[in-house]
Amino acid sequence: MFVESVMTTPVETIDADATMTDALHEMLEAKVGSLVVTTGTPPRKTGIVTDADVKTALHDFEHPLEDASVLERFMFLLRRPITGAPVREYMSSPLVTVQPDATLSEAVATMNDHEIKHLVVTKHMRLEGILTSSDVAAAHDDIVSEARESSTRRPHWER
Repeated sequence: MFVESVMTTPVETIDADATMTDALHEMLEAKVGSLVVTTGTPPRKTGIVTDADVKTALHDFEHPLEDASVLERFMFLLRRPITGAPVREYMSSPLVTVQPDATLSEAVATMNDHEIKHLVVTKHMRLEGILTSSDVAAAHDDIVSEARESSTRRPHWER
């Protein structure tokens, strides 16, 4: 099985100078767990920001509130954006990429080697898609189902 058959498209992007609040809103709106970070015109891929990075930004933002009550924290967060920090401060860079024609096994090995859950798919420097650990898990389920089906079928010579 190849990366291109299970990757997610299209890929959502965000400018490196956008805030982490912008990143959170974009992720929620697009229902994704990561955004490829770009800079310049034309946009160049410079990194990736994930839901884990947003959690880190939230923690960094709330850190001064650790002695506050739950209600005080809630009221504070309602009045302010999570953080005005730019995405570039939290993104992972450089990007780890894979080709769409790579096997799923190769992609998983790359993800494991780099200890990442989001792998950007590029072809000739163009952004093609993103492969996530969730995509891999879903593909694994499909592979197992297909294997079970084929093992329960009788060979054609026994029919």
